[in-house]
Amino acid sequence: MYGENGSGKSSIYWGLYTLLQSATKSNPEIAKYFTPNHDQHLINYNFVDDNTTIDPSTGQRTPPQSIGLNSSVEAVLKDGNSMKINSGGVANGQQLLEDLNRHSDFISHRLLINFYNYPNSKEINLWEVFCRDIFPFLLEDSGNGPKTLSQLLKELYTTQPYKRNSTTRRYSVTKSTNRQTQFNTQVSSFNDEVNYWLTELNNEASTFYNTFFKRNEELALRITLEYSEPLNFLKGRDQYYEKDGINYSRWSTEVGFNEPVIRLKIEEISPTGEFTEIRKPQSHLNEAKLTQIALSIRFSLLSDNIRPIFDGKILVLDDLLVSLDMANRDRVVDIILNEFAPEYKVYLFTHERSFFNMIKDRIYAEYNIEDWIIKEIYAPNKDDKKPIIRDTGTNLARASFHFKAKDYPASVNYLRKELEDVLEVNLPSKVRKSDNGENLKTLAAQLDSGIEFVEYLSLNSIKLKRLSQYLKIMLNPLSHNSSNTEAYEVDISNIIAALEDLKPFLEEVKRTTNELHPRKGKLIMTFQESSTLVQEFEIEIQKELYECSHSGNTILTNCLVKSLRSRSIENSIEGDWGKNEHYTNDSLEDFYKAVCTRKGTTPEADFLKYFKRENGTQLS
Repeated sequence: MYGENGSGKSSIYWGLYTLLQSATKSNPEIAKYFTPNHDQHLINYNFVDDNTTIDPSTGQRTPPQSIGLNSSVEAVLKDGNSMKINSGGVANGQQLLEDLNRHSDFISHRLLINFYNYPNSKEINLWEVFCRDIFPFLLEDSGNGPKTLSQLLKELYTTQPYKRNSTTRRYSVTKSTNRQTQFNTQVSSFNDEVNYWLTELNNEASTFYNTFFKRNEELALRITLEYSEPLNFLKGRDQYYEKDGINYSRWSTEVGFNEPVIRLKIEEISPTGEFTEIRKPQSHLNEAKLTQIALSIRFSLLSDNIRPIFDGKILVLDDLLVSLDMANRDRVVDIILNEFAPEYKVYLFTHERSFFNMIKDRIYAEYNIEDWIIKEIYAPNKDDKKPIIRDTGTNLARASFHFKAKDYPASVNYLRKELEDVLEVNLPSKVRKSDNGENLKTLAAQLDSGIEFVEYLSLNSIKLKRLSQYLKIMLNPLSHNSSNTEAYEVDISNIIAALEDLKPFLEEVKRTTNELHPRKGKLIMTFQESSTLVQEFEIEIQKELYECSHSGNTILTNCLVKSLRSRSIENSIEGDWGKNEHYTNDSLEDFYKAVCTRKGTTPEADFLKYFKRENGTQLS
């Protein structure tokens, strides 16, 4: 998906992330997403703002708290399963959320920058990166346990064995030796889990880098993640002081966890096998190389040795390659398409059109385009609050792109092409031809013919008529000068909306309309007068006969017929055809009913069964 900054593509990224991560959160942690006055709420901010009351005297804003009770976030899969969260927590799909979350991954440009965004004066410490972006996807017990490392860490922080004196506001460690021992065991166990996963990553990351990123002329690298300062609970110290000749003791406020360190160590490997450490890699390596290293670590987490095989796991990538040149991007595209796309449902978002086009062209040229959905997303127009999502490569998508760039003549040009394509694809070819069989030469003539066709089907033609009103604008894109640019913007916006309405309407007309017989085509109606006598009427229809389904009913178009001749068949002996022009300017049904009336017979609802074509096939 291509989308400009602010268009909403990252909201899709974070929407998926938040939904899946809810599998590891408690109900109160999920409920905050549905609480309007919580700074992490996810309720549509336009809706909250529209319903917020403001005290005129103080300016205090009070969002409507009841909104959260009626809000939910839901994803429905093609097989009918769904995942849903609301103010009460996970409403349904808990197991599905857990399975998808533990087998999927999310990588954004921001995450990669955090791997090396450190000043030269500091060592790179990836502890926060792991806490925020990696621990949520690593499971305890070497990947076989029910909890993620994020959940284990959260439990440690929420069950620290100290208490706070409300009067002195000082902390003291619990006196329970058993509790302290138990807690120390939990901390040690967590550190063992971290060391296990770092070992797994160290086994994969260097191999990944040297396989996919190292150029022939470059030295190989060894990438090592060192848990140099493990998580440690600081228990505080006894502090003694004397007051009024009496000795007192108190617990220090130095109670709680340290700041652990996961150090990133990079070494070059000489041709003779010697290792030379690159000190402060954030200063000595360029951003592209650092991004390659960060990707090698992150992509190593997707290895089959680390991430179990699961049908349906997803990989979501948001503006991943901003800091890479095109040559390096080309490598990463190959990695994504060759290594991960066969195993993951890949969601790839970018705000760079050149990169978007590169990956799209690669898919078209070398892969099965049917495996991909390619979209473009645009920020809402002035009077709309919903982003605009369109299939890529369409004239409508190109028109939107130029409209946002304020290149209005180019936008209108693509809108005109879109209208031409919509009419060509969805209207019967004969509707776009004149009576002599030649193609209608003007777009206006095609629109008029389309309006006549839709009304002939007893459908409302307002969607076509609206485009007819805008046709002058589309035919004369340079007729607007700078003095009325704002009016021009409104016109173009209206045309885009009208085309978005027209296309699905005509697609539905095409799907539900069937031509039963051509204009000037002949039909034979068979009328059984008695057990031995049959009369046949040959008629010519003056316009195409269509069958159209809408509003739950199937109707026939009201084409006029002209009777030509008739004959009698008695005891299977055919009589001669004779001229019969009694019936003119009647519809097919009216003609049938008139014959029934003349013969003294009650008409039937299913009258098409009495008609056949000249080749003998039934009309119905």
